[in-house]
Amino acid sequence: MNQPASTATSQRSTSTLVKPSSAHPVLDPEIQQFLDLVAEAGQHPDRLLLQQPVSSGESDQRQAQSADRFPVTTQDLTLPTGPTGSVNIRILRPLAASSALPAVLYFPGGGWSMGDRLTHDRLIRRLAVQAEAAVVFVEYTRTPEARYPTQNEQAYAALLYVVEHAGVLGIDSRAIAVAGDGAGGNMAAVIALLAKVRRGPRVALQLLFCPILSANMTSDSYGRYADGPGLTALALQSFIRAQFPVERLTDTTAMPLHATTADLEGLPPTLIITAENDVVRDDAEAYARNLMRAGVQVNATRYLGTIHDFVVLEGLADTFLTDAALMQACNTLKTSLRLAASPVLS
Repeated sequence: MNQPASTATSQRSTSTLVKPSSAHPVLDPEIQQFLDLVAEAGQHPDRLLLQQPVSSGESDQRQAQSADRFPVTTQDLTLPTGPTGSVNIRILRPLAASSALPAVLYFPGGGWSMGDRLTHDRLIRRLAVQAEAAVVFVEYTRTPEARYPTQNEQAYAALLYVVEHAGVLGIDSRAIAVAGDGAGGNMAAVIALLAKVRRGPRVALQLLFCPILSANMTSDSYGRYADGPGLTALALQSFIRAQFPVERLTDTTAMPLHATTADLEGLPPTLIITAENDVVRDDAEAYARNLMRAGVQVNATRYLGTIHDFVVLEGLADTFLTDAALMQACNTLKTSLRLAASPVLS
């Protein structure tokens, strides 16, 4: 088994630590190859979402392939709502859709500072097509322009707006899911909590990819993978400091792992997907156990041999692990949203 990095190891350069062959031997070969390409290109492992080991030509080709493979229509809107007065969204619908669709509100990860409609284009296209849903991609204000709780309030306002204007938007308001990765997974979990506390819209499912749910940084996975591969402890600390005032880190709506059993009771069914080699893994799985104790239906699946946000990274788009995780996510979304829209259950 891997051991937590020693002090001497922690002082080595990050570009060296990204190489998994020396420090993290239990990696899927496709993940290993990706990380080696990152290291050879001299790219920063904490910015994998933005700095991916492909040329601009390859990136354009992959985007074109994604558009061909997962054809959707897109609609960009600015919603007149939220604490800043407006929230930008993009709605993606399967190309052949003709009737009102269930919806997935998606909040992008990237440490509250990087994710956008381009970094997540392939992922949200696939969710729309294979879950047979309208994906509402919420472009909340990123740090440093805004901090907690602004982004959460923007996200919740977007949820309310979509439900209240469902008919105009071509959405079935009975079947709404929330989803996100990393920081966006944090936000999806928070929105589910807010919808309960505020007696807001019924959420059919929360889908959390590698969510950031605690700032305690004391778990085994935090120590074991503090130096990577992928997201490092230092980067995670930096993202959290930029987003949250220290005195608010124990808020349930800042870090949902602080939620009590009473807070969690009555939350929607939940799918949590984690990566083995990820500092946030154990906190996400602890949250799943807390949900179970509260009587919430939960499926928590750990994908071995991979890294934080693997379902989003373009360089890992065609890997077996990403494909398996997204098939699981899309099937769960499709089933849960259909059940929510059933006249018998609504």
